[in-house]
Amino acid sequence: MEIKPSGGASESPADMFAPELMEIFCDEAQLPNSNTATGTQNGLITGIGSVDYPHTRVFTEFALTFMLDAELTILKALNQWYYDIIGQENNITEDGVPLSSNRVMKVGYKDNYVCDIHITKTESGKISSTERKPITYVMEKAWPYQIDAVPLQFGSSQITRVTAQFKYERHYTINRDVRNISGISKKESEKYFDYKTLPPLTEAQILDNLKRQVDVVGNRNLAQRMVKAFPMEE
Repeated sequence: MEIKPSGGASESPADMFAPELMEIFCDEAQLPNSNTATGTQNGLITGIGSVDYPHTRVFTEFALTFMLDAELTILKALNQWYYDIIGQENNITEDGVPLSSNRVMKVGYKDNYVCDIHITKTESGKISSTERKPITYVMEKAWPYQIDAVPLQFGSSQITRVTAQFKYERHYTINRDVRNISGISKKESEKYFDYKTLPPLTEAQILDNLKRQVDVVGNRNLAQRMVKAFPMEE
């Protein structure tokens, strides 16, 4: 999971999120679904009533869950990002200095707080546990609209987590072949990662399968099954 600047902005909330921390502490990522808004057309064909047709692609929100360290690094970064949307100087204080009671909320410009979020499904490879990446979802111009409550319990041994809900403009996918890995030969790739090709069964294995079938279903249609298992050459 990565957060990158959107549209080549010089300053972006993505600068607050170290890539190595996002990869380690991202505990759960929810991939967006594919949805379509439809309209209704009446009288298209006599007797079938109304017919739906698609007209707009709908992009629903998604969620990211992060584990928190003792410094609450990810939570602070998410709060900072959220405050960039509604006004940073009015929501952050240090050393216990109280904020003004008549402070106002100032919403920032969208181009200054949106980022592109990349969510990648990874598989283990020859070198690392995240070497193979079959697909990546890229959420364009995303921003956090909700940071869920973080429960704090005394004496609990569970890791503290935070979940943030995001909205975005639209998304696209990047597809890759998990068998194409740099530094590995084609023969090794076919040996370890080619799941589409399986070695054919030997005659002894085919005969063993027929014997197991006889034990289960009896001799019914045995001749037909033998002809199918051992076809005669023309």
